[in-house]
Amino acid sequence: MEQQVTLVFLNDTHSHLYPWKDKHTGQLRGGAARWSAVLKNIRSEGRPVLFFHSGDIVPGSDFPYLVKGSPNWERLPIYGYRGILDIQILNMLGLNAATLGNHEFDYGLAWIHRLFGKASFDIISANVIPAPVPETGEYTRHPLYKPYAVYTAGDLKIGVTGLTTDEYLQSSQVRIADPVESVRPIAAEIKKDCDLMVVISHLGVEKDRELAQQVPEIDVILGGHDHILLEQALTIGRTSITQTRSYGEFLGRLDIRYDGRTVADIQYSLVPLDSSVPEDPEIHAWLLSKRIVGTLNRPIEASNCGQSSMGEFAAALVHRAFPCDAVILKSGNFQGEIPAGPVSPEQFFSAFWPYKPRRYGPEKDLLPEQIMDIIRGKAAPLAKHLLLYADGVTALIRAKLSADLLQAVYTENETLKGQEFYLQINEFSGRETGGCIDAVIDFQAWVVLYRQGILSGDYPYEVLPYELFEVLLKEMNP
Repeated sequence: MEQQVTLVFLNDTHSHLYPWKDKHTGQLRGGAARWSAVLKNIRSEGRPVLFFHSGDIVPGSDFPYLVKGSPNWERLPIYGYRGILDIQILNMLGLNAATLGNHEFDYGLAWIHRLFGKASFDIISANVIPAPVPETGEYTRHPLYKPYAVYTAGDLKIGVTGLTTDEYLQSSQVRIADPVESVRPIAAEIKKDCDLMVVISHLGVEKDRELAQQVPEIDVILGGHDHILLEQALTIGRTSITQTRSYGEFLGRLDIRYDGRTVADIQYSLVPLDSSVPEDPEIHAWLLSKRIVGTLNRPIEASNCGQSSMGEFAAALVHRAFPCDAVILKSGNFQGEIPAGPVSPEQFFSAFWPYKPRRYGPEKDLLPEQIMDIIRGKAAPLAKHLLLYADGVTALIRAKLSADLLQAVYTENETLKGQEFYLQINEFSGRETGGCIDAVIDFQAWVVLYRQGILSGDYPYEVLPYELFEVLLKEMNP
């Protein structure tokens, strides 16, 4: 009996959810609304369809679409979301699975665990191994990815694994195992029960070739990483290797025909996503709505010389999200000003989560719990130097402080005026001497107070599962 299945795939889209201008032709290309329109057409053909992404979903932090040390907001108007909208779009488009690209780690392992935790699709990688320093069991208690998955397409079973490159990987919290050695035992498992073995690979074409030579059980490699356009599939033994370049300018398609349970034919094609392809109006409208984060009734401005209007605005939003007696935020978390009126992503993220170039180090890669262990002496003494690089962590901490201690915070803060360490302190209820204050403190403010000797004791605390900018973003656009 003849059966058919279609695989549709993307790679290295790097948050290009909106059409972008080709620098050679000046024409607009790509965009998620076109991905959606083509997907709908393919699915309407009636055969089973599986949809995959070969990694680098998020924008890199050191890339050609950054200009003079900052994002090219014209090309990537939602850059600052660091992948939030990408996950939402891919959920809406019915992605089945993605592998992890190296740029997924640009904002830290802790960030991608929260980001991809909201995915309705599988995250697959056979060779990413958590290696947290300081040690934490968080990544094993809540695993982000699986080594492989099996999908049903009609009467067929499709086994899918994923592989991640170690090139340009910016994470101190994982190690990347050898891809061939990682995939060999999985190939044996998949071939026991499945009719097709697929690797969604973020290794690059040359390593995909090596993989196909070393693991001949692989039927299809959906490639990525080196942004190469393969107009025809490379064939190594029985393995077909594909790649669609980058930025979603092409959608890859493999039509696989079976004679019984045996692959009889594989047809590879690329669907150009230029202006001749109509956009899905629903996705188009959704993307337009994301060009505005919220609206301000009055202008706000940052300052480290006193309590600022931007700091008061942020504290009020934190209090609305987490009712408490006081909010303490580091003034250095905010910069610039935002005028009254509609707020664009560029304005919001430039003020509340500014772009930072990609750096190897723990400043963006540690869970707040790990850093709390360091400052409380529960980690190796040498780990204390990591605090010097903790400037990228903006988690929120809920703590019980005495009213006398809060007064000490006020006193110390007067000595910090004019410095980035100056704290924005806002109280939302009265307090009495000797009473207990329920305070929400951003992690950077906590570090300032720890270094000043104010929070050197073991105070009861809870690390909230949000970064400061996430709370502000949600409260501005509920």
